[in-house]
Amino acid sequence: RMNRAVQDVISLPMDEFLELTSDAVVSLDHKMNNAVFNSAAERLFEYTSEEVMGKPPDLLLPGESRTAHPGKVEGFRAASETARPMSLRSSIITISTSGRKLTLGISIHRHSVGSAHHFTALCRDLSTNVEISKVLEYSEARLARAQAIAHLGNWEWNITTGDLAWTDEIYKIFGLHPQEFE
Repeated sequence: RMNRAVQDVISLPMDEFLELTSDAVVSLDHKMNNAVFNSAAERLFEYTSEEVMGKPPDLLLPGESRTAHPGKVEGFRAASETARPMSLRSSIITISTSGRKLTLGISIHRHSVGSAHHFTALCRDLSTNVEISKVLEYSEARLARAQAIAHLGNWEWNITTGDLAWTDEIYKIFGLHPQEFE
C-alpha cells in the first residue's frame, strides 16, 4: 500500500515531475530524435528545448563522440540490459554552447513503446567534482613531496575498525614496502 506522499508524486503530470529533478533529462524517440529536454537540460547544455526538439542528439555531443554515437546506440539496442547506470559508465566530456567544458555522468535507459525502442539519458554535471579532485590530488602530491624531503611521515589508526594507514614515507622510514606490511 502506497503512502499519501508517494501517491501525490505519482499523480503529478509528467512535465511537472521532470522539472523536479536537478539532473538533465534527454529522451530520444524511436527515430533517435530529441523528444524530451527538461529545463535542467536547457541550463546544462545552454540550448532551449525548441532548439533541440525533433533533432538528433548530435549537437549535444562533442565532435569525437558524434561519429561513435550511432554505433553505441545500436549496441545498446541489441544488448540484453535495459539500463547503463552512471556509476558503471565513464564520464563524457562535452562543451556547452558558450564554450564551457562539461564533464558529465550519464545514466542511459532503454524502454519500449510498442515495438519501438526509446532511450532516456539522465545527465549530471560532474565538472566541479572533477576540479575538486584535481586540486586534492595536487595537494596530496605536494604533501608527499614535502614529507619525502623532510623524511617525515604520518600514520592513522582507526581504533573502531582496526584499519591502519601509513604514508609512503613511513614505510621508507621503517624500511618496509606496503605489500610487506599489514
